[in-house]
Amino acid sequence: MSTLSLPFKLTAAGLDASFNLGAIALNVTHVQTGSGNRLANGNEVALVTPQETAVISGHFEVSAGQHRIAAIVAGSASVYTISEIGLWSGVPGAGGSVLVFYWSLATGYITVKSAGIDFNFEDDITFGGVVPGNITIVADTQFNSLAMLAAHEADLNAHPAFTTPPLFDNDTSPATTEFIQRALGNLAGFFSLDASTTISLAELGKCVQVANTTPPNQIITLPLLATVDAGYGYWIENLAPYPVTIKGYGSESILLGGSSFNSFLLNPRETAFVHGQSIQWTVFGAIAAQVFQSSLTASGWQKLPSGLIVQWGAFDVTSAGQYPQTFPVAFPTALYCLTLSAQYNLSTIPNVWYGNSSVTSFTGQININTGDKVTWLAIGK
Repeated sequence: MSTLSLPFKLTAAGLDASFNLGAIALNVTHVQTGSGNRLANGNEVALVTPQETAVISGHFEVSAGQHRIAAIVAGSASVYTISEIGLWSGVPGAGGSVLVFYWSLATGYITVKSAGIDFNFEDDITFGGVVPGNITIVADTQFNSLAMLAAHEADLNAHPAFTTPPLFDNDTSPATTEFIQRALGNLAGFFSLDASTTISLAELGKCVQVANTTPPNQIITLPLLATVDAGYGYWIENLAPYPVTIKGYGSESILLGGSSFNSFLLNPRETAFVHGQSIQWTVFGAIAAQVFQSSLTASGWQKLPSGLIVQWGAFDVTSAGQYPQTFPVAFPTALYCLTLSAQYNLSTIPNVWYGNSSVTSFTGQININTGDKVTWLAIGK
C-alpha cells in the first residue's frame, strides 16, 4: 500500500462560509472522490467528475491547525480512476453544502477504485489562513461500525464453520463438536454391507456392520494403508450367520494376538476394531476368531490367548518300529511336553515312546505291532 501527501487547498467558498457563519464553526463532514483533472486554484465549488461520497469517520488534531482525517469509501460496482478529492461541509450537492477543501491532479490519477473494494482515505489537512475555531472536522465515529454491522448481517456466511482438526491434534486451535465426539470415542456413523467389498476411506471411524443377509465366503478388504492416517480405523460387526474374512489390501498384514496375518475370520456375532498404523493394521476388541485360532480335525491344534498351543494327532501301527510325525503347525518358540498312548487288544502291553523331537516334528516308536494306533498330545508355545 502506497502513501501520498495530498496538498489540499482551502476554497474561496469554504473560506467565505467560515467567516459568514461568525461564531458558528463550519463543520467538515464528508469526503468525495472524483475522476476529473484540473489544476486547483481555490475557486472550485464542485468536483469536475464526482464519483462517490463517504462521511468522515476518523479525526484527531495532530498539532495546532493540523488535522488528520480518515474515511472509508465503501466498495461498489463502479470502477473508476481517482484524480480529485473534495472535503465538504454537508452532503455534496445538497442545499447549503459547501466544498471546503479541494485537491486534484492536472493530468493522470493516483489510483483506480476497483469494483467491490473499499477505498481507505487518510490525510493531514492544514487550516492555513483560517481563524482558529472557524472550521472544525466532525467525524461520525459510528458510521464504520454501523456499516460493518449491516454488512455482517447481510453476509450469509458471516460466521464460517470451523474446520475439524485432524485426529489426535493437540494444539490450541478451536475444537469442533465433531472433533470432541471423535476424541470421546463416539463413532462417526454407520455403514452396512452384505457382500465382498473393499471398505472406502469415507467409512473411516464408522461402525461397519455385516448384514444378517450376507451369504457365506465373503471377504471384506481394508483400504491401502498408505492412504490411512495412523490411528484411524473401523468397528466391524458381523451379524451374518457365517464367518466373514477381514483381509489386508494386497499383501499388507494385520496384527492380531501378537501375530501378523494377511487376513482373519470374524465369526458370527463377533466385533473387532481395526485401526491403521504405518506398517500394518492392528486389531482390538471382543474378537475370538483369531485369538483362539484352531484347526479342529483328527490331527489338529488350538491356540490359547496366552500364546500356548495344544496339538494332537494319531498314527496307525502296522509293525514294531519308528513312525516319524510332523506337527500340524510348528511351535513358534518351544515344545514343552509330548505324550503318546497306544491302543491295543493284546495280552502283552506295548511300550511306546518318542525321540528326535523339535518344534516341528518328532518320531514315535513302539515295540510290538498292535494292529491299532497311537495317539499323541503336545503342548508348546
